[in-house]
Amino acid sequence: MPATKSEKALRYLFDGFSRREDHGDIWAGSEMVSVGPTDLPVPPLVLFLLTEVMGMIKLGLDEKTAWHVPVQFRGHRVTIANQKFGLRFFVIPAEGSDETAEAIAAEVARRLGKALRIVEREVLAKHARQQLDEGRLTLANQSGRQRAMYEHFRESATAAFAVAEKPETPEGRDAVDSIFAGVFEKIHQSQVGAWEAIAAVNAYFSLLEHELVLISAFSDLDPTGGALEDLIGDRWGEKFRKLFDLEAAETKGVYDRLHEIAETYRNPYSHGGFDKQGTALWFHLDGIGAVPARLSDIRSSPHFELFPVQPDGFVTICADLDYTDRWLRNGRYSAGFEWIDAGLDVAFDEESRGDYQRLADDPQYRRNLIERRQHLTDRAVNFDW
Repeated sequence: MPATKSEKALRYLFDGFSRREDHGDIWAGSEMVSVGPTDLPVPPLVLFLLTEVMGMIKLGLDEKTAWHVPVQFRGHRVTIANQKFGLRFFVIPAEGSDETAEAIAAEVARRLGKALRIVEREVLAKHARQQLDEGRLTLANQSGRQRAMYEHFRESATAAFAVAEKPETPEGRDAVDSIFAGVFEKIHQSQVGAWEAIAAVNAYFSLLEHELVLISAFSDLDPTGGALEDLIGDRWGEKFRKLFDLEAAETKGVYDRLHEIAETYRNPYSHGGFDKQGTALWFHLDGIGAVPARLSDIRSSPHFELFPVQPDGFVTICADLDYTDRWLRNGRYSAGFEWIDAGLDVAFDEESRGDYQRLADDPQYRRNLIERRQHLTDRAVNFDW
């Protein structure tokens, strides 16, 4: 059977590479060249290409090194290593060569990058799709980062509202100027507080959606057949309904308050300032002018206020969101949230989900497993092998 276009391209790109079976040249006699993340952004895929496609050998762990693979390229010795600060090539040019280590590394990276794109398209894309359909995947836990964003905006809003209550007046001004300066500062900080408050609400719902997807691995939901991707694509309310029984009064109360906050403060400002109630729509009365389509009901909308979020309203919002956090972490998925709050990623394969089910029933097992996974994660992050 004649070679395909992709096969011919790979043969061309692999020309000049050959297998080495020595210890590599990480620490002595070589020149180190760092590879930028835009050139080869996913080190595990580079390892797959080198070992599973090109037939190179993977050497064991080393100091701050997850793996390293020695190759011969046009007579040059090149050791490709995944280290704490990224991919690095350790190069010893062939004797008598006038090529620099940087030029050799750049050519190796260029060829590997092009070959990897072909392998991804022809081989890995189909395999990835199959793994997703079977639920054999892991979601990176970004809860800590998302919560930090929420807390940043929340603290900024609280600080701005506090300044608005007691604005500072510049020294060296007469009484009238000071009064006006104080008024202007109050208005400015009230506006800033409102902006930060809306950003905080948006950040919280982003956090909530992320945590609901993660926690689904601790539920009875089957992630296979595209169900997990459907869950990820659902709006927050649908995610919530898939995981919790809204027939329970307390659960319904949490959902209703979240829905009210979302409809009032999140959705209008996430969709160009338009809400479902038509607050931003005005109709015309002949001889009168434009009036709100909601008529006097606009008084219940933030559009009616000079500032869309008032300090007292924000305090209530924060109290409701804090209550939601406590309710989630003390409820049916408390063991799962303990796992998430520990910063651990979440796997959706059948074996992992079986482990997660056991977490709720066996506190000692839960503590031991979380501590072990945290230890392994810390070692992996710091490349301490």
